[in-house]
Amino acid sequence: MNKHLLAKITLLGAAQLFTFHTAFADIPLTPAQFAKAKTENFDKKVILSNLNKPHALLWGPDNQIWLTERATGKILRVNPESGSAKTVFQVPEIVSDADGQNGLLGFAFHPDFKHNPYIYISGTFKNPKSTDKELPNQTIIRRYTYNKTTDTFEKPIDLIAGLPSSKDHQSGRLVIGPDQKIYYTIGDQGRNQ
Repeated sequence: MNKHLLAKITLLGAAQLFTFHTAFADIPLTPAQFAKAKTENFDKKVILSNLNKPHALLWGPDNQIWLTERATGKILRVNPESGSAKTVFQVPEIVSDADGQNGLLGFAFHPDFKHNPYIYISGTFKNPKSTDKELPNQTIIRRYTYNKTTDTFEKPIDLIAGLPSSKDHQSGRLVIGPDQKIYYTIGDQGRNQ
């Protein structure tokens, strides 16, 4: 092969590695464009109130609303029509400070829940190995299996334990991507304030 042709192909390939594409999603609308923007009309209806620090909210595979209460460790299922709520499960040993941002945080369903009835949670738990009095807890990402007969979750498996945890800037959101991997967000734990 011609050395010059090989060099051109190599340079072209290298140039492609450093090509940047511009996205326009972050360019704000002008006032005139905003005025012309189509808006949707919808009705707002409160279906449930008096929750104890709700954190994660999901539309479930059963067409129900599922949510977590950060402070109590409860997972609730809510009928979107009637607003009736049922505590399906309470994650044991969740740590939640009254003035903190810790507790039961992330929640996700397995994408093929019908055949793999798993839920995933992230939460704050005591860390028995911690010697740090200021940070005695850990974040755990845990999987539970849904038991349709008893309508609860069982067989906990800790997928990841020992992640940093504090009572400030936890975040703790969970999402399962199209690649079937679990993605977890962790906050700065209040360290940069």
